[in-house]
Amino acid sequence: MISSIETNVFYGFSRGTHESNLVISASQKQKIEKHFTNEHLIGLQENLCAISIGLPEINTKIPGLYYQIFKRFAWEGISLYEVISTTNEFSVLVEDHMVDKAFSAIKKLSYKS
Repeated sequence: MISSIETNVFYGFSRGTHESNLVISASQKQKIEKHFTNEHLIGLQENLCAISIGLPEINTKIPGLYYQIFKRFAWEGISLYEVISTTNEFSVLVEDHMVDKAFSAIKKLSYKS
């Protein structure tokens, strides 16, 4: 669906027990709508920004790592629309008007080794 030649394209997919979420760059909206015409759309949210955060390879051995990050977002009054993760990276999606505040919150994090 998304050509490997296209740059600056974000996409993520997560599947729960009762629903699946597909997150795509706005530039891919028409392509995705075409491919999913027979699916039931539960919701659509536009004007989101993704912030991806790389984690150290030992992140799975650091108790409370995600807690500290999400706590900072909560303290700053930032609502997360979606979280997509892999083992060593995760992306948070926030509404466009909150992206600067979200970046600022991330900058305030400090890690102790």
